[in-house]
Amino acid sequence: ADSVGIYIDGGSPTISNSTISNNSIGIFVNSVSNNPAIQNNTFTGNTYPVKLESATAVLSGNGATWNRYNGIFFDGVIFSNTSWHADAIPYIVNRFTINAGTTLTIQAGTVVKFFNPLNNTNPEIIVQGSLITQGTAVNPVVFAGITDATTWKRIYIAPGSTGSSLTYTTLKYGGNTYYEAALYVNQSSVQLSNVSISNSAQSAIFSSNGSITGSNVTLINNTYGFHIEGVCPVLTNTNVTANGGPTL
Repeated sequence: ADSVGIYIDGGSPTISNSTISNNSIGIFVNSVSNNPAIQNNTFTGNTYPVKLESATAVLSGNGATWNRYNGIFFDGVIFSNTSWHADAIPYIVNRFTINAGTTLTIQAGTVVKFFNPLNNTNPEIIVQGSLITQGTAVNPVVFAGITDATTWKRIYIAPGSTGSSLTYTTLKYGGNTYYEAALYVNQSSVQLSNVSISNSAQSAIFSSNGSITGSNVTLINNTYGFHIEGVCPVLTNTNVTANGGPTL
């Protein structure tokens, strides 16, 4: 059984300026309805410093060293409107769904790292509701593998999804599945602004009758830039460079 340093299943505590070490899970948040503050703590020697089980927390200023995974592990489903705050440590995800009618908002400077602990699934985010990233030129939102060159599957904007927008956002080393892409828009819509997608094993962007609009999109060093079936994207100031295959 997992050992847990602090287990939060009710209330909204503030945990700050503490050292939490040598647990399976340092802090486990298992309540959707609460929003604890976890700030300026030091995590050492844990398997997971922080684990959110279909839950959220206000995280900032935390440090993690010598843990098995130096980050905030999210598991489960987004059931209600949720915000991920930028922290000094990344969020670590495998595969999760943003339910229809709900929104995940990812704030500027947040890093999301995909990781497959069992090597039997391809890490991805399935967006049935809306995904909104709020990166800035100075503090972009970044999606990448657990290490710099670890690959992951995709961000999948599922049929019927609306309201998603990616702003000052970087996707690196996604699209590792045949006939897939780092960003897959399937009979759904997304707006892109200052988005960079690089080093995808397959396509950077795959649209199957999707609506992709926006500006300042850079696709570089992917096997393919765009894979389009049906409606073409409406994008201005697009840079497609050093990709292996045709762009359309």
